[in-house]
Amino acid sequence: MYIVTGGAGFIGSAMIWRLNEAGIDDILVVDNLAPSEKWRNLVNRRYRDYVHRDEFRRMVLEGRAPQKVEAIIHMGACSSTTERNADFLMDNNLHYSQMVCRYALEQGARLINASSAATYGDGSHGFSHSLLTTLSLRPLNMYGYSKQMFDLWAYRENLLKSIASVKFFNVYGPNEYHKGEMKSVACKAFTELRETGSLRLFKSDRPQYPDGGQMRDFVYVKDCVNFMFWLLEHPDNPLSIRGMLKFRPQWKMIRPILLIGIPNGIENGLFQVGKILVASLVSSFGTYAITANAVANTLAGLECVPSTAIGLAMITVVGQCIGAGDDRQTARYVKLMMLISYGAMLACNLLMIALASPLIGFYNTTEQTAKIAWQLVFIHSAMGIIFWPASFTLPNALRAAGDARFTMIVSMVSMWACRIGLSFLLGLTFHLGVQGVWLAMTIDWIFRAALFIWRFVKGGWKGKKVV
Repeated sequence: MYIVTGGAGFIGSAMIWRLNEAGIDDILVVDNLAPSEKWRNLVNRRYRDYVHRDEFRRMVLEGRAPQKVEAIIHMGACSSTTERNADFLMDNNLHYSQMVCRYALEQGARLINASSAATYGDGSHGFSHSLLTTLSLRPLNMYGYSKQMFDLWAYRENLLKSIASVKFFNVYGPNEYHKGEMKSVACKAFTELRETGSLRLFKSDRPQYPDGGQMRDFVYVKDCVNFMFWLLEHPDNPLSIRGMLKFRPQWKMIRPILLIGIPNGIENGLFQVGKILVASLVSSFGTYAITANAVANTLAGLECVPSTAIGLAMITVVGQCIGAGDDRQTARYVKLMMLISYGAMLACNLLMIALASPLIGFYNTTEQTAKIAWQLVFIHSAMGIIFWPASFTLPNALRAAGDARFTMIVSMVSMWACRIGLSFLLGLTFHLGVQGVWLAMTIDWIFRAALFIWRFVKGGWKGKKVV
């Protein structure tokens, strides 16, 4: 059996038509016909039975609902964007939908749920279906908010992989004549043109659009139900595991992952080799230099903890946006997280400069060692505020976008030319000692930061599909 809630409505009745076209008529229609004309939408449809929405709720709660269900197409909801009864919308659009969802999962039935484009609000957060976008949406009306609440509930309950939730924009077509003011613009325009011979256009509230110059996309209702029928036929779960004894590596997926992992591994490995060479150079400057270098490294590491954490989060955030194919959202979140990283670096480094002397005092070093350690911490703190996030946080965004080869090449060249080469030049040739090594490190940051910022601004990371 198939259950279609809102089955007498605009999209619901069209979905029953599509099921009938596929030879399916074992259908339970759930709706609230009330004193309206939408019963006419069912006249030419084939289905087993009709149940009022309230009775269906009682059937589910009392265990009387059908037990052999193939799929539930949950189109039933109050779709009025002008409805002001928030309690009604929370019950009808949220709690009722939660009940239907639990019932579908208990039955092992495919659930296709109607969310709404109204969840996108004013569109300032974009129109991506990515999780990050969903979590940041701010609907403008109670109807959109009730739909958003269900999407967030499904996310919290970890159900997003088990259901299909669709958001249709500006649907038009047959069987919407009962909807009154909620009819599509296309339907209203057709009626107005037929009756008056002219069409009233909307006044614009935005300076970039002239009055009547606004544009929107429309989708035909039969295209919507064809898509939903395709979802019924493809209930694929990418996390399912079958046929382990017949395991075959999926090189089509493995290869792109390795193209990110291997360059990143090579980059990190060579970075550690470079650190060993620099450490051996520092050891040649004497005991005080070795001690000062060790103390400064410990304190400098504390400065970088928040920005390092943001860099790790950057990988997940950018990966989600790239997976959604939304470059605009990617750039937006990268800029936001870089701003946070710079703010954290500024706060930590200024605090470290202020507290460096008493912190170094805990190590009970000689006066000369303490003086050099403070100089090293100051070099790291002052230059780190400007260059560290762009040098180490930003490349994580490029790697997550699949641009790992570029970051590897830049890091390798910068490590050997700047950090290692200049360390020997400044430390030995110009007799700057361990201070020269740390100056070479900051030049390495500047070189890396300049290239990574150039790469990001030019968009060289775009279009590099990972998986």
